[in-house]
Amino acid sequence: MTLLIEEREIMIKYRSEQADEAFEETKFLIEHEKFNLAVNRIYYGMFYI
Repeated sequence: MTLLIEEREIMIKYRSEQADEAFEETKFLIEHEKFNLAVNRIYYGMFYI
């Protein structure tokens, strides 16, 4: 499957937004001492990006 440049840019933007959201959730989880869940969100943030 070959993506057009525009499609790639859309996919990159989407994945970047997912990663940003996961990292924001991580901050909240750490503040509330939910460390296992925070590690999970960090993992997925890295996966998305």
